[in-house]
Amino acid sequence: MISNSHIILKHAKHYLGLMILSLLTLAVYAQNDNYDVRGGISEGLIAVRSEEKGLWGFVDRNDKLVIRCKFDQVEPFEKGRSIVQFKGFFGVINANDSLIISPIYDDLSSLDNRTFVVQLRELEGAIDHLGRIIIPIEYKKVIAIDEQLIIVKKEENWALANAQGDFKSDYIYKQVYPMREGMVKVKLDRHYGFVDHSGKLLIPAIYDNLKYFSEGYSPAQSNALWGMINRKGEITIDHQYEDIDTFHQGRADVKLDGKHGLINPNGELILPINYQSITPLGKNLIIAEDDQGLLLFDTDGTALSSLYYDKKESNPDLYEIKDHKILVSREGRFGYLHDDGSKFVECQYEDAKAFDGGVAQVALGKKWGLLDQLGHLILKIEYDHISDFKGETAIVSQDSLLGLINRSGRLLTRVQYQEISPVASDLFIIKRDEKYGMMNQYGITTIPEEYSYFNKNLYSTGYLIEKDGKWGYLDKQGATILETIYDHLEVYDKGQNVIVEKNGKAALMNIDKIYKIPYNYDSLSITQERYVRLFKKGKVGLATIDGILLLKPKYEDIRNIEKSSAEVLKRNKWSTIHY
Repeated sequence: MISNSHIILKHAKHYLGLMILSLLTLAVYAQNDNYDVRGGISEGLIAVRSEEKGLWGFVDRNDKLVIRCKFDQVEPFEKGRSIVQFKGFFGVINANDSLIISPIYDDLSSLDNRTFVVQLRELEGAIDHLGRIIIPIEYKKVIAIDEQLIIVKKEENWALANAQGDFKSDYIYKQVYPMREGMVKVKLDRHYGFVDHSGKLLIPAIYDNLKYFSEGYSPAQSNALWGMINRKGEITIDHQYEDIDTFHQGRADVKLDGKHGLINPNGELILPINYQSITPLGKNLIIAEDDQGLLLFDTDGTALSSLYYDKKESNPDLYEIKDHKILVSREGRFGYLHDDGSKFVECQYEDAKAFDGGVAQVALGKKWGLLDQLGHLILKIEYDHISDFKGETAIVSQDSLLGLINRSGRLLTRVQYQEISPVASDLFIIKRDEKYGMMNQYGITTIPEEYSYFNKNLYSTGYLIEKDGKWGYLDKQGATILETIYDHLEVYDKGQNVIVEKNGKAALMNIDKIYKIPYNYDSLSITQERYVRLFKKGKVGLATIDGILLLKPKYEDIRNIEKSSAEVLKRNKWSTIHY
């Protein structure tokens, strides 16, 4: 017998869905937006956010609006469906903007956009791609492990179900782990086993612990010792090790009596169990550490040299492959190997950094220079410091002065500047003889050093400048927008609002010098609520950001500013005034 509460809930969801559909329909009105954020293209559609509304929709490859900007969030289309958030709730639409799942859920997720896990009032369930409930929304936790397997938690135990909502087990599992190579690790009572993607128990839960399958094998622990099993549950390597890692490129690290070695899938030793640690280095090399240092081996376990390398200590670049080169250290001197382990540059430098974009920094006698990809010195070792390259340029320091170099090791400028500050990939603020200017990535001065202040503005893309006590403003390319004629200057909102002061009076204008508030006040400030405080003869007034006067400056202070009211202080008493 169906209870009245179930009937009411069913009809409530029906009417709620109709109401949301109506709201979505009302949101589809003529729209001609600019977009401030764009996503990548997926199935021919691009997610865009309306700059005016802050809401998301989709355009096609030709920038034609296909789905109106009405959603709080959207995910890329996959298999013809997109997860969306509307007025704080989640649902699913198709490419025609039709609802598949009404946005009534507190959360919604999917691995494949065919089966959707939903949350409603802290309970979870699952819905298929046609909008049908396949697992009732009544469980503590529901997780889609892959496209064919869903796990469901009731009280403290888990059950397995397929993508059609058919349960394949009772609530018998203490824990269920992520799938690897089609196998899912499960805990039954105190032991572990594996099920496949259909929920069938393939490897009985008889092990003390298991690790994930990798390359067809899983480390398995029994009676505190580790061995290996295959997908059939057959023991391929006896339980004899203190620990064993998963296979990677046909090799697994094993531990016995506190020492490490390396085995192949047949259990044969590639490296003897003699080392403190074993670490793969790229696809071709292995690093083994013992008390004397580091030895390099190829993947067959053949030593590349009988000589030891230094252990990795403070230099984070050591024994990392970058640009097909490996930075190494032997007896405190640095050099380089090719990524196959063959010698590239002898260990001869007192310090060094990894190759980056075809060049590497090397040091002797606390001075730095540059090597190229052939190991040739392309910048003499005579600089106190070389910065990391940003794009094609780096900054060098010599005797407390700075210069600019490129990746060919060529000096683009003399080493003559007190400061060089990158502000874009192709522009630098420079300082020489206590004056600021700007140069480009070729070292060519684009703005002469004639300013006493030159800095990137916090609230726009341009620069504030000062010359002879007067302030001006440059755009992001360094072109003059406001000449240095102002006693004070503040630029906000990408240039939409500019506070300027001249002859002891302040005004509000935009970057095009269109005035909103004339020079009638002693000073101005913009509030967090985007209103303008007006200061005159020690009193405070208020205007909108567009310059509409709301309150004349006759108050001691103003606070709690809202759309139609604010609190004002007059004669040491606060009151609310409406405007």
